[in-house]
Amino acid sequence: YGMSSRSNPLAQLASLRRLLQKHSLFCYIIPSEDAHFSEYLSDCDKRRAFISGFTGSRGSCIVTQTQALLWTDGRYFLQASKELSPDWTLMKEMVAGVPTMEEWLEKNCQGTVGGDPTLVSCSYMNEISQRIAPGGHTVAYIYENLVDAVWGQERPGRPSEPLFVLDVQYTGQTAKDKLAMVSSFLQDNQADALVVADLCDVAYLLNLRGNDIPYTPVFFAYLFLSAGTEKNKGKDKNVLFTDKAKITPAVNDYLTALTIEVQPYDSLPAFLMA
Repeated sequence: YGMSSRSNPLAQLASLRRLLQKHSLFCYIIPSEDAHFSEYLSDCDKRRAFISGFTGSRGSCIVTQTQALLWTDGRYFLQASKELSPDWTLMKEMVAGVPTMEEWLEKNCQGTVGGDPTLVSCSYMNEISQRIAPGGHTVAYIYENLVDAVWGQERPGRPSEPLFVLDVQYTGQTAKDKLAMVSSFLQDNQADALVVADLCDVAYLLNLRGNDIPYTPVFFAYLFLSAGTEKNKGKDKNVLFTDKAKITPAVNDYLTALTIEVQPYDSLPAFLMA
C-alpha cells in the first residue's frame, strides 16, 4: 500500500479544513477504498494514505475543524503510531473504551457529515444519518472529492495500460455467453439494466484483462448492461465506460463483435441521468 508525497501534513489538513468550511461541513469521511470498493488500490486512489500518512491497507478517517482521527485494527497499531503525525489521533478498533466511527459521530457530531458518493456507500451514510438525526444533524454527499482537491497536481495520474482479451481456453466460457446469461437474468427479474462496478466482475464478464492495479489483472471501468426492454429506450445498449486509450484495435474489434459501445470512464453518471 506504500506511497506518499506528504511534504507538509499540517498544511494539507489546513487545506482540507478550508474545504470543509466552504461546504459547511462539520466533518468529512475518508475511507480506504476506491470507487469500485477494490481491496488493492492504484496510487491515484490512496487518498487516506495521502491525507493521513498511514500506509496500511485498512483504515478510515474523520477530519473535523479541530480533530483528525484514524481508525484501524490491531494489525496496524504500531505502524500507524509511527506514521501518523502528532496532528492525528489513532483510534484503536476493538479496544475497550474506543468508540467505532459510527459511535463517535453519534456522540460528537455538531453539524453535517460529508462524504464522496463514489467512495462511501448509501447504506453507510443512511446509518450515519439515523444515528445523528436525533441531534438535529444530517449527512451530505459532496461530489467534489475534497482530498483530491487538496492533492491537486501532485496526485498520480490514473493508469491507462492497454487491455487484452483472455482466450476462452482460460476463461472456460465466452463473453457472449456470459452476457446472454446476464441479459436473461435481468429479464427474468423484470430489471431494465445492470451497472457493474466491481473491477473483477467487469474483467470476468468481458474476458478482458488489464494492468491498472499492481499485481491485479483488472482495469478501471464500469459496465452498463441493458436487458433490451422497451422501458429502457435511449439506454438500450451495452456500454463499457473506460479510458479509450486502453482500447487497442484488436480489443476494439472484439468489443464491436459483442455490440459493446465504449464511452469515457468518467461519463457514467451523465449517461445514467440523461
